[in-house]
Amino acid sequence: MRCSQARKSFAAYLDEELGPKEAAQLAAHLASCESCRRELEAAAFLQERLRACLDSRARFASPCGAAWLRLR
Repeated sequence: MRCSQARKSFAAYLDEELGPKEAAQLAAHLASCESCRRELEAAAFLQERLRACLDSRARFASPCGAAWLRLR
């Protein structure tokens, strides 16, 4: 697997959407490519920070009255 192919699959890997074969290929590439490992670690860190931020903001969010009426 080339670095360009590996990088295209980072999002799917982080979201656990890769099949077993693709995940194994990416794991093999990551074992031998420090650059891709660092990039994947940075993407994972960013994803986690974004998730934490969105979770924090969602706790204080509430739909307006019109939204509740449409849901009913």
